[in-house]
Amino acid sequence: MKKISVVFAVFAALIFVISCGGGSKTVDTTDTGEGLNDEDTVDTDSVSDTEHSDDSDSDNPDTAPGSTDDDADTADTAPDSDPSDPINENPDNLPECSPTSATPCIDPETGLIWSGKSAEKMHWTDAIDYCKNINEGGYNDWRLPSIAVLETLVKECGSDGYSNGECSKFGDIVFFWSSNTGNAEATIAYGVYFYNGARQTKNVDESFNARCVRRETYTQKAACTEIPEHAEYNTVFEITQTWDWDQMWKPVTTSRYDEEPSTTECRFKCEENYFFDSDSGKCLNPCDLNPCGEYSGVVCSAKSSTAYSCECSSGYYWHGKTEGCKTEPATLGNICTGQNRCYDSSSSMICPAKGEDFFGQDVQYAALGFCAPQSFIVQTISDQNVVLDNNTGLMWQQTIPTNTYKWAEAVSYCNDLSYAGYSDWRLPTPQELLTIVDNSRYNPAIDTNYFPDTQSYYFWSSSTYVGDTDIAWRVGFGYGDVYGYDKTSSYYVRCVRGESLPSSTFETTTVNGDVVVTDTKTGLVWQKTYETGKNWQAALDYCENLTYAGYTDWRLPDKNELASLVNYEKYNPASDFPDMPSDWFWSSSSGVSYTYIAWLVYFISGGYVNYGNKTDYYYVRCVR
Repeated sequence: MKKISVVFAVFAALIFVISCGGGSKTVDTTDTGEGLNDEDTVDTDSVSDTEHSDDSDSDNPDTAPGSTDDDADTADTAPDSDPSDPINENPDNLPECSPTSATPCIDPETGLIWSGKSAEKMHWTDAIDYCKNINEGGYNDWRLPSIAVLETLVKECGSDGYSNGECSKFGDIVFFWSSNTGNAEATIAYGVYFYNGARQTKNVDESFNARCVRRETYTQKAACTEIPEHAEYNTVFEITQTWDWDQMWKPVTTSRYDEEPSTTECRFKCEENYFFDSDSGKCLNPCDLNPCGEYSGVVCSAKSSTAYSCECSSGYYWHGKTEGCKTEPATLGNICTGQNRCYDSSSSMICPAKGEDFFGQDVQYAALGFCAPQSFIVQTISDQNVVLDNNTGLMWQQTIPTNTYKWAEAVSYCNDLSYAGYSDWRLPTPQELLTIVDNSRYNPAIDTNYFPDTQSYYFWSSSTYVGDTDIAWRVGFGYGDVYGYDKTSSYYVRCVRGESLPSSTFETTTVNGDVVVTDTKTGLVWQKTYETGKNWQAALDYCENLTYAGYTDWRLPDKNELASLVNYEKYNPASDFPDMPSDWFWSSSSGVSYTYIAWLVYFISGGYVNYGNKTDYYYVRCVR
């Protein structure tokens, strides 16, 4: 493949199904908790009432006191009764609760500590205050139990559910208040009638009994909920929950996405090269969005959560998202400049989002696959190293002479060179030299892993300046500019072999009333018209907001795309692009060493590639 990188366990509060006789606890469903005017909503019988309910439906109150939701609430459960759980420890050596308990005692099934005394005949609000204010056995943290906690005192009391009464572990046969209200106005409250162990509601102004409960430490281990595919816990998968007496284990076991790790909450993060998509709730990688298109032979590979590579089968070359994989080698306009940061008018910046100032820069579209990143390999042939360009198919001399040459000498040097077993070396064109310039670097502006010992100076190209045959074009590897100079000057040489990069060819068509120009070599589609007098930020904004020929995906071209329009065999204008004005055009590529400048291409006097102050005004033509 040619590689071209772009960019609990159980809610452990047990639901105690405490049997009354036949193995199921019956609930008085006539007490719906919906309001005092409902028939049978409030049981006004005295505590010695012998009316019993065998209705199997139930009105489960909400888990927190004061709730009015009558739907079944699975969180309204009793704590885990696993005797190995820490909640069942008995550090104070309290006696087990029994009908004879007169002092604080512990229920061994739940680990709950109960007051030994019950308060008799008080209103509901008084019962709440009573438990808050008592000091029994040296404890002062008593409270009125919730309905679910109160129901943990229910025990089996006969095969028919009523025999002998006394369905309480304390032997009580009266009604006890819970802390849960039964309606929005809090005019009724829940409790348990321990004659038959049934849940009922009563008017809060009536007088019934109360027993208080406490627990200093009430915890459990719970597993975090499942997480999406391609995610991992960050950093725990099991947490310690605390029973908060509002009928909730806290913190909850729900796992949520968060890049910040936690040792107390269930959090997850996406695996390497994946990002969290909040809309789908999934961890995705860039390739899940099919950024390389449907071209034959294209394979996408995620390189990070925001970058990916598009790879072509052997014998094919990546030409960017508009063209995909083709048998023809890529040319300058298809190859990324190498920029890897964003910049404002004077310095580097965090890359802006679409719609923000300075959006639409070189690196942002490179990361989306609009060009092929530089891709080289080094081979040793006949004991000499060459650099193969996976994009263009060109082979470059890696070890270059340390001395400089006049232009004619440079031409002869390459023509006469025998290197790595080959003798068909030549001096490269300006566009070919630009394909190995790396605009994320300077001094030198090249990847020295593949091109070591490259001087931060000019290298000769094979192209003569059309306006003056005593001048030839040179490419500077200090920053990456293209400039003409006298042939008698001396500069460095690096030779190349392989088919010369093809020149751009243009086709003009009218789409939705606007004229567009397509470069058949690169596949890029250009705006035929252009704008004048814009600074760099305004140039970026203009292309990002342009609607032309019915398209809205226009962008400012990068340095290489713009330079691909140059024809170094022409002078004024130095391009075959129809009606090209002889002037400077902005690119989306910023200067790196001097961040207040950006790259320009001059289509007069042969095709200079240079830079200008970002606050100056130049021409703009958009591409897609």
